[in-house]
Amino acid sequence: MRLLWALPPAFTFALAACLGGSGGESPAGTVIGTPAEIPGEPGLVLYRDSLEGAFIAADPGGSGQWRLAAAPGLEAILLADCTPDGRRLAYVVADPATNISTFYIQGEEPLSPVEVEGLVQSVAWSPDGSRIALARLDAETFENHLLLLDPASGDLQELPSGEDSPGPPRWSPDGERITFSAIGENGSDIYVLRLGDEAPARLDREEFAFDPDWSPDGESLIFSASAGERAYQLFTMNSDGGGERQLTMTDTLKSYPRWSADGSHIGYAGTVFVNVPSVSITAASKHLVGVWVARSDGSDERLLTDLAQDARFLGWCAQGEWLEQGWEPL
Repeated sequence: MRLLWALPPAFTFALAACLGGSGGESPAGTVIGTPAEIPGEPGLVLYRDSLEGAFIAADPGGSGQWRLAAAPGLEAILLADCTPDGRRLAYVVADPATNISTFYIQGEEPLSPVEVEGLVQSVAWSPDGSRIALARLDAETFENHLLLLDPASGDLQELPSGEDSPGPPRWSPDGERITFSAIGENGSDIYVLRLGDEAPARLDREEFAFDPDWSPDGESLIFSASAGERAYQLFTMNSDGGGERQLTMTDTLKSYPRWSADGSHIGYAGTVFVNVPSVSITAASKHLVGVWVARSDGSDERLLTDLAQDARFLGWCAQGEWLEQGWEPL
């Protein structure tokens, strides 16, 4: 059970679909393409095209796509995040052979690469762009630990995360709290850690919940959770755990939801139910995963990538100088 965070979130749900899904090859009622209207400036969607081994930034409104043309360890980029203002982009190359994860930082005043011992599972810039929260896998216990990285100095600080293995951390807009989900003996729960506290607070709910993210106003959390026969859907709740409501109810299994910076849209990793009897798990898990976007109320769900790309959603990023450093238009 504790090995789950070592797998990409999107693959975890693709695997779940292969093992127990039923239904057609595409979600009922889903439109493939871009929304007709994109209000505000939601930013660019970052994703990994697993089929081509490419790192892509795409405008969800359809006005442009860019590909990182050349970079160290380009074929191994599986993690990325931007500062909220888009001034810096960090992507991570984790090397299991050396047990070293390297942070490459582009943008305004780009920093030298930073090496961190261990296999980093997730990254999140603080709102002021001074620190990166990360979850790092312990190769001996297969448990994650929460850490803060100062990318300028390379200094690391461990954060209290309770007794369970934490998943991807996300900062509150005020920079004072971090939320994450953690897998333990009793399932997966959502926690909020106020920096400086000795332990995180668990937000009480009955069903499994994964991958929380803060709303841009800091008032709400969005997350993926079990929704009965519809499997994993998107939910929101107040930052104190109250006021929970379900946003989506479609045939797409959803994970890793992330709000756009302006709060107008949600991006997430999604896959679909399929029947795949008598095939291996590895073969069955191919060509099921895509990047999806919906409006902030869960409506107008759209598949932005061809499922054949096995695209892994990484997050949102505002356009900045990073886009001029090794990126080329498609």
